[in-house]
Amino acid sequence: MAASRARKRMRPLPPQQELLRLFAYDAETGVLSWRVRRGHNPAWICAGSVASHGYLNVGVKGTTYPMHRVIWKLMTGKDPVGFVDHRDGDRQNNQWENLRDVTPQQNAINRAVRCDNKTGVSGICWDNESRKWRVVIVFRRTRYDLGRFRDFDTAARVATEARRRLHGEFASSR
Repeated sequence: MAASRARKRMRPLPPQQELLRLFAYDAETGVLSWRVRRGHNPAWICAGSVASHGYLNVGVKGTTYPMHRVIWKLMTGKDPVGFVDHRDGDRQNNQWENLRDVTPQQNAINRAVRCDNKTGVSGICWDNESRKWRVVIVFRRTRYDLGRFRDFDTAARVATEARRRLHGEFASSR
């Protein structure tokens, strides 16, 4: 249900032929540039701008699209099925090898540590009762309590290994 709600928010992209007419894309650098002159800007200038959320956006015929989704359609000819995820978490790194079509759950797994996380490592918190670091990972609505540790580094290692085991290639190293 959450996937269908998220999918409704994503506008269908223009046809691939239109995007190929408008843009040139360098898969190695991730740079999208205009093939056509736009107003006073010459052709071959870099396309897009940084939005407030840190992603690059590009406008086509009065509609703004996330650049990574436009690149996906340019390269594959299809709208992404789910989300286009940046493997390394860098919202502005649009190199082709850094982009992948993922489910909403996979996209959520590959996110950075929350800004209100005081430890800097996802899944670790201080347990006042035991006076130890507690490791808890949630995956597919199941809570895994992996124990309490005196040493923060040990707790961090346990949390990281558990995320890699449970989340596979989507486990965030951030």
